[in-house]
Amino acid sequence: MNKINQFETILNNAYGIVKENLGEKENLLTEKKELIESLNQDNLIKISIVGDFSAGKSTLINALLGVNILPTDITPETAVSYELFFDTRERLELYRNFELIQTYDISQIKSFTVKPGDIVKVFINNSKVKEWNDKGILIVDMPGIDSGIKEHNDAIMNYIADGTVFVVAVDVEQGTLRESSISFLKEIKQYNLSSIVVITKTDKKPESEVSSVKELISKQVKVVVGEQTSVVTTSSVNKDIKDFEDVLLDLNVEEIITQKYGATVNNYIDKIIDTIQTELKLLSIDKTKFEEKKQHISDSFNKAISNLEEKKKKLQSVEDSANDVLEDIESSLKNNSRSLAITLFNNSKDNNAFSAYVMSIVRPVIINSLGREQQEYINGLSSVVENFKINIDSITFSEDNGLYNKLVPVVNDSAITNTIQNLVKKQVSKLVAKVGTKSAASALLGGISAFVASPVMGIIVGFLTEGILSLFKKSDKSKIDDVETKVVNEIIPNIILRLRPNIEEVILKQQDAIVQAVEDTIEDEKSKLDTEISKIEKEEQKTEEEFEVIVQKYKNAINSLENKKN
Repeated sequence: MNKINQFETILNNAYGIVKENLGEKENLLTEKKELIESLNQDNLIKISIVGDFSAGKSTLINALLGVNILPTDITPETAVSYELFFDTRERLELYRNFELIQTYDISQIKSFTVKPGDIVKVFINNSKVKEWNDKGILIVDMPGIDSGIKEHNDAIMNYIADGTVFVVAVDVEQGTLRESSISFLKEIKQYNLSSIVVITKTDKKPESEVSSVKELISKQVKVVVGEQTSVVTTSSVNKDIKDFEDVLLDLNVEEIITQKYGATVNNYIDKIIDTIQTELKLLSIDKTKFEEKKQHISDSFNKAISNLEEKKKKLQSVEDSANDVLEDIESSLKNNSRSLAITLFNNSKDNNAFSAYVMSIVRPVIINSLGREQQEYINGLSSVVENFKINIDSITFSEDNGLYNKLVPVVNDSAITNTIQNLVKKQVSKLVAKVGTKSAASALLGGISAFVASPVMGIIVGFLTEGILSLFKKSDKSKIDDVETKVVNEIIPNIILRLRPNIEEVILKQQDAIVQAVEDTIEDEKSKLDTEISKIEKEEQKTEEEFEVIVQKYKNAINSLENKKN
């Protein structure tokens, strides 16, 4: 929470410098308010507790709370996400598709109707929840990762997009990590998210066996994730939960928040510095040349828009981009064909395990591959922004400016220099933010996150639940080799076939959004210049002495802003 307050203070102080030096800037004020609102709405790091069904997740959380509040007698069809908030006014808030549906008394938590994909915000007057929230932690009880239900996959996607920490619960009686847990831990590692493994129900085995299970699982985790992932044991029955509590409270929440929001705050400061630099350059222009400069700016804008249209024609088509993504998906599935065959063979009467495994393989591929295609498209169009910025810079900061020589030493000073390369990097970051969906973590996921992947994953689930086992004859099941052949030659091609139209639709929307974002960026730059020029035109031409005072004042402001960056 301290880091959130620190970021809010930095944003307020940064805008204060703008107001003091340039007066009110509506666009910067609006952006600051939006950033602070986002910080305050998303000021808790979500700790999502996942695992196979019946791993004891809800029972463990109840033990931590010291009260049996969360329902434990549930089925995959009635499992939803429960988020725990401290409040003296206890209540339940039911959210469906991210909209508040209804508020209930907390006593109804085990009786009101929910659907897969729902989120229940539990507001409870509990000292443990208060301790977590005060530290910046939000505990989330999630559905099982082995359900194969589309809405549960969507829930995982949403919490991945939020940059959450995942706790994987494992029943001690399993004796080892199941394929579903191993696959999920591998996936989390790909997103550079943190994970914790907690072994539950240790009261069901002798201490010596528990130690052996912990040793084995720790070795598995080290191979899959690395030594940075903690493995702890718990027993809700015996209230043996201290090790898990300690791991939760030892989380470096401040560092996680910095990773989540630091770049966004720095980008805002860079935008302010760019605005101050622009005003300095415009102030250095001889007023008799403003009309000529305005015409050059207008010509550069029209040229940039024209170049954008030409550039689009040379970039990869939607079909070719979709081919790249689908090839990645197909390759990943084929690389795991043996494990898929074994999973299917061992769960021949239950599609859920196979569906969940397929999703765990495909989910990160979709996120990473679509993210790559998005970034490549942005990179392909960024030269349009770069050339526009170069042209504008040559117009607003040229040797025919009356006070050019007074500004050259300052512009060359490292404290206020912002190279074209850095400006383009900032513009690309803005494009990702515009194309992305819900949170700062969309940058972590390539800016596509749940908005893109969830509908596509739904197609996979729909296909898998249509009865893929009908592809097999009873005799085929006698050999896993035969099963693998069916997986490679029939199931995977069908998945790819079903995915193609949806992948193409997503990429088309992605490319259209990027093009629009580039146009908006260029238009925003031109609008900013037009506004500043109109304001400066109404003022008296600055003398050399007056300009020197302004330059020093703005230089000090920029130095102060640079010092506020993380």
